[in-house]
Amino acid sequence: SSRHQRRQTTEETVSQAPVFTQPVRDLRTAENQAAHFEARLIPVGDARLKVEWLRNGVPIQASNRVTTMHDFGYVALNMKYVYPEDSGTYTCRAVNDLGEAVTSATLVVQSKESLLLESQHQQALQKIQMLEDSSRYQRREEAETIVTQAPKFTVQLNGPSELVEGQSAHYESRIEPYPDTNLKVEWFFNGQPLQTGHRFRTTYDFGFAALDVLTVYGEDSGEYTCRATNKLGHAQSSVKLNVKSKSSIIRDTQHEGALQKIQYLEDESRYKRTTTEEVAIAEKPQFGRPLKNIEHLPEGRSAHLEATLTPVNDPTMKVEWYCNGRPIPQGHRFKTTYDFGFVALDILYAYAEDSGTYMCKARNAVGEAVTTCSISVDSKSGLQLDTLDEQRLQKIRDLENYQRPEKVEVEPVGQKPVFITPLNSLTALKEGDHAHLECRVE
Repeated sequence: SSRHQRRQTTEETVSQAPVFTQPVRDLRTAENQAAHFEARLIPVGDARLKVEWLRNGVPIQASNRVTTMHDFGYVALNMKYVYPEDSGTYTCRAVNDLGEAVTSATLVVQSKESLLLESQHQQALQKIQMLEDSSRYQRREEAETIVTQAPKFTVQLNGPSELVEGQSAHYESRIEPYPDTNLKVEWFFNGQPLQTGHRFRTTYDFGFAALDVLTVYGEDSGEYTCRATNKLGHAQSSVKLNVKSKSSIIRDTQHEGALQKIQYLEDESRYKRTTTEEVAIAEKPQFGRPLKNIEHLPEGRSAHLEATLTPVNDPTMKVEWYCNGRPIPQGHRFKTTYDFGFVALDILYAYAEDSGTYMCKARNAVGEAVTTCSISVDSKSGLQLDTLDEQRLQKIRDLENYQRPEKVEVEPVGQKPVFITPLNSLTALKEGDHAHLECRVE
């Protein structure tokens, strides 16, 4: 109830219509500048007082750019930045139950040009204008020299006539009259205008005419002509150039000292083998110590067979090895040796199929000799089924045969139940009271 009574006392204190004690004022500003309108208003403590702003009679909507304020009789309109289209009449209207009050002002926004043509740095602008002043660079006109003769080469075109491909060429001459503003100097190659570029560079200065060819090729051979022309006539001077072209593949050495060392290393005469006359040996091969048998060789072990053979220095001697009548192929496992009458066969690791009769045959121009032996290889089983660690195998078997001990269950002896604490009687209880009964039994 006190809340409603407070409202009634507030309504009773407000007894006048709104009045602007300080009206808004006209404002003139530039585009993109801020604008601010303010005024003073009474009564101050009127809860029903409503304040609104209008532009040209249209209510203004509050936004990020336009904000309004009304606080204790102070009203304001703020615009962060204005545009030309914001120009117009701005009105502040205050309304309550007893009436309304209005105050107006005019806003004029001066628009800027679309392009900013004014300098932001006046001193720099003055320096630029000074640099762009064409009067500072005007060429001084000198009195025109009257030319009364046709061009003439006082020094004929001269330069090299024989060059090797890859060299440079320089041709020069002297031309009169000078100065002659109408004199034109042209260069020709075999009667065709010479195309200036990276390799061909022409110069004409103070009556001096020159042509430079940085690098010449075989196709540059021909006649070069310098022609000078003015209004009274023309003159020309020519020179012929012959370029000796090189082969497309450069075969000459670029390092003479290194070439001599290479030729010295490649000289076959330094590496010729001195041959000795072969002594004819008319002796039949003969094994001094024959091969020995190998019995019960475990599979995977190495085997070694050896024998001695004479004659020792026989270049026609040929030694061959056979297994069960078949030639033994040279490979990783089989290695043969024949050196100064010593013959040998090494088997790095033997298999069961290597068992058999091994024969060493020696043959020369006179005859042949044979020695044989046998090798017996005990094969292993294909799968390794035996354990490599007997102790661990026994532990695994013990774990696999482990049996839990049987649990002996003892049946409890029967006993008659006995109440240790009997139930207690409850008396003088009323309807709705709580009742609790308890006892102990074993």
